Amino acid sequence: MSEEIKVQLNTDYLFQDAIGKEHGIAPADFDAMTEQISHITADIQKRRGGDIGFMELPYDGKLAEEIVKKSAEIKSWCRNFVVLGIGGSALGNTTIKNALQHSFHAQRPPSPQGSGGNPRVFVLDNIDPVLIKDFFDFLGDQLPQTAFNVITKSGSTAETMSQFLHVRDLLDRTEGCDSARQMILTTDSDPEKSLLRRIGRENGYYMLPIPANVGGRFSVLSAVGLLSAAVGGCDIQNLLDGAAAMEQVCCNDNLYENPAAVYACGLFRHYQMGKSISVMLPYSHRLGSLALWYCQLWAESLGKRDGLDEKDIFTGPTPIASIGVTDQHSVMQLYQDGPFDKVITFLEVHQCSQIDVPICESDVEPELTYLQDKSFNDLFQAELAATRCALRDKQRANCTLYLPEVSERTLGELFMLFEYAVTYSGYLYGVDTFDQPGVELGKKMAQAIEPELEDDSVVKSHDGSTNGLINTWKNMCRS
Repeated sequence: MSEEIKVQLNTDYLFQDAIGKEHGIAPADFDAMTEQISHITADIQKRRGGDIGFMELPYDGKLAEEIVKKSAEIKSWCRNFVVLGIGGSALGNTTIKNALQHSFHAQRPPSPQGSGGNPRVFVLDNIDPVLIKDFFDFLGDQLPQTAFNVITKSGSTAETMSQFLHVRDLLDRTEGCDSARQMILTTDSDPEKSLLRRIGRENGYYMLPIPANVGGRFSVLSAVGLLSAAVGGCDIQNLLDGAAAMEQVCCNDNLYENPAAVYACGLFRHYQMGKSISVMLPYSHRLGSLALWYCQLWAESLGKRDGLDEKDIFTGPTPIASIGVTDQHSVMQLYQDGPFDKVITFLEVHQCSQIDVPICESDVEPELTYLQDKSFNDLFQAELAATRCALRDKQRANCTLYLPEVSERTLGELFMLFEYAVTYSGYLYGVDTFDQPGVELGKKMAQAIEPELEDDSVVKSHDGSTNGLINTWKNMCRS
């Protein structure tokens, strides 16, 4: 593996030597996938820049320069930066924010206007009216110093467009506000495809593009994730450099020199052995949101009714987000002693913090001397090691991704690693990684764009969707 790569993958505890023949992968079965991976790699690379575009994102220097410039202009007047989006238009932003900013950054007082400090970053990824009301109550009189980044590739996502309409109306009705100045639109560059693009063009909004060949769950390294990252103080060039370094490694057609392919094959072999649940378990508070981003990437990409060559296969692993050490006291009992249906991916950070906080520097009770002269980092790392070993001893499949630190560089590597891994996985499962028919049905229902039925009965359409349910929703909205 290239020395440039900081993130390292250890898959020892996926194999028979570590967890036994019944629950571990036979090395020969893994070796048998080498030729298949070589062919898959060749096909992926043929498609890059065509219908697959995520691997090209780290190399768009012109966009990065534009975003850095725009973020500097925003910082000159902005105290709060708000992302309006959902799903892939929000999870990557949240992941970067939570990974690289102070844990309580959003709760700190905003930097004085014009001070050059980084604005507080918020991501409103829900239309729950309680959330909407609470946020603007919290914002108070700072609305004129708040920027809103509206993100939807289609330019018509009902949840995001409702937020857009609400904020635009609020800005237009509030003295000292200017919606054209305070709103940045990130959407498809084609006005024929994006209603939001047409609105922005007609009203003079600043706009950023989402490439046509990059789906929402793959878009974190595009303008979707980069603007809020830059405004929040992230060095986006380091983020992109990390992604580029990992991208070059994941082009390798040798299975054992390609970490994305190794990860995909390891989880797929266990899926074939009945382990249909993939648990992402970072031992890092700052990477907790990465587990949620991973869940969307895995679920939307691999959870499919129809395969490439066969209908009604109903396939896909179920991703679950956990976090150490919190979940040692909640779901770990299930992971260790429940069904043998899970594969766990640990994220281990060698340097959890630049500050190693001592637990106690005074005398302690005799029963607690084992904690004396120890740090929270000592305890944290010991609990991770103990959990991993306990899972191994109980024949529970697990692997570990090691990071030297949580940084722009390592975060970029992780994004690219998982995006490539899920691309390989689509080929292995025999599904289209890049479509999302179930999600699209939900969007149609939300927008109520299906034609009316002649009666109110619930009728299954050719693709299994429920037109009657859509009509019921439309009638409720009209009443």
